[in-house]
Amino acid sequence: MPLPLLPASLDLTETDEASVDILNGQGRAIVQDASYGLGIQVLDENGDPFDLGPTATPRWQINAQLRSSFYDNDSATAQLTFTCAVEDGPTGLVHVTATPTQTAAITATSGRWDVELVNLTDPDFVVGYAQILFAGTWRLFQDVTRD
Repeated sequence: MPLPLLPASLDLTETDEASVDILNGQGRAIVQDASYGLGIQVLDENGDPFDLGPTATPRWQINAQLRSSFYDNDSATAQLTFTCAVEDGPTGLVHVTATPTQTAAITATSGRWDVELVNLTDPDFVVGYAQILFAGTWRLFQDVTRD
């Protein structure tokens, strides 16, 4: 089985709701107190969908976090741990989401983020094998309106 694609840059800094352009490395910025969602199709090195296994019991896990800086920086506590779900395992479709409560708790206004793929049970790879799919910067737009 071919490996997933090498890491790509994806900066979550654009202000427009419709400005997700993964091929050009541009994603929608996070808005405080608002839901956030990003759909991703994992592809292999040939550009074909990467089989994550059965949707109900995927062989691969997706993880994603926002931090104010890189992980090895002592002050880089996780600003947000996204909820990651395999939507269609055989076609490599996943969703990375956050609730308004999660985005409201973000205290930094920018930083680094990544999405990683971790092998749980795929026999073609070592269990625990992890690969970054996307990495880049993020920006938070703070809310103004209050109830």
